[in-house]
Amino acid sequence: MKKEWKASQYKGFVSLDVLFSAIPVILMIIYTLNYSALYLDAAERSINAQSDFDRLVSVSDLVVKNLGACEEKNFNPSKSKIVPNKIDLSKLNDLDRKDLAEQAGFKTLEISFEPSEGTCIYRLVVLDSEIKKLYFCGD
Repeated sequence: MKKEWKASQYKGFVSLDVLFSAIPVILMIIYTLNYSALYLDAAERSINAQSDFDRLVSVSDLVVKNLGACEEKNFNPSKSKIVPNKIDLSKLNDLDRKDLAEQAGFKTLEISFEPSEGTCIYRLVVLDSEIKKLYFCGD
């Protein structure tokens, strides 16, 4: 005598089949979401690093070309000119670094002839007829 299958017996097989079909799809979705989150995080770090670099370049341009640069005195005071990349050490020491850091969006800003912590760039400058590296480090 043959055993007859009823519709209720097939429901279990169908639900198992759907379950095993859905597992790969769910795993692919999870993998895609994790990969996109990692990619987004890496892109964000890269953009932040580039932004810090660009702000440091702006600060270094301002200091080297204007705030810390030597002035060539002339008989006529209105014709004295600023010499970019030639640093006046007294002007450099008198800079308000906290104010510069705030305006540039840094917590700290270090301007010296030795590198310090954080993102650093350097500019070649002339100091007392000697070429030196002036480091700009911000965090």
